[in-house]
Amino acid sequence: MENPSATAYDDSFRTLLNDCRELIIPVVNEAFGEGYTGQEEIIFAPNEHFLNQDGGTEEKRITDSNFIIVSADGAAAGV
Repeated sequence: MENPSATAYDDSFRTLLNDCRELIIPVVNEAFGEGYTGQEEIIFAPNEHFLNQDGGTEEKRITDSNFIIVSADGAAAGV
């Protein structure tokens, strides 16, 4: 059985993204030193990516999250 504390951060972050979306902006501000006001739009994107490798192969990468923060003036920042 996997150590429960090993996934505590991942589980908490998924809960934040799914159940507490109003807290995403404050967490991004704190973690990355940003200054978002909370009036921005959050657009969620797929969390599966395919990276092109040498020789024409692809590597599938799955991330915890993938979202874009769009300000009122339309400027976007990916997280």
